Amino acid sequence: MDRWMLSRLASAVRTLEGALEEYQFSVYAQTSYDLLWRDFCDWYLEAIKPTVGSDAAQRAVLRAVLDSILRLLHPVCPFVTEVLHEPLRRVPGGAGVPG
Repeated sequence: MDRWMLSRLASAVRTLEGALEEYQFSVYAQTSYDLLWRDFCDWYLEAIKPTVGSDAAQRAVLRAVLDSILRLLHPVCPFVTEVLHEPLRRVPGGAGVPG
């Protein structure tokens, strides 16, 4: 499931980069929504609930994916993502992509 989520994230990043380059903000917003709600919340979080508490590698992937999603959402809703990202930065083990 982790590899699937990382694959979905990589695919979304490619689409989002293209949407920004082409000034297609509606595509950016819809792709961000689909990634967060459909892929991350509906599928990934539900699938890992039973095992995430005991699997450190899975928690690391969860932190990295959440960090990346918050960074991708930042252009659309900067204040919300800043509030959500601040506690994530303090999680032991680091989070996501540096920068």
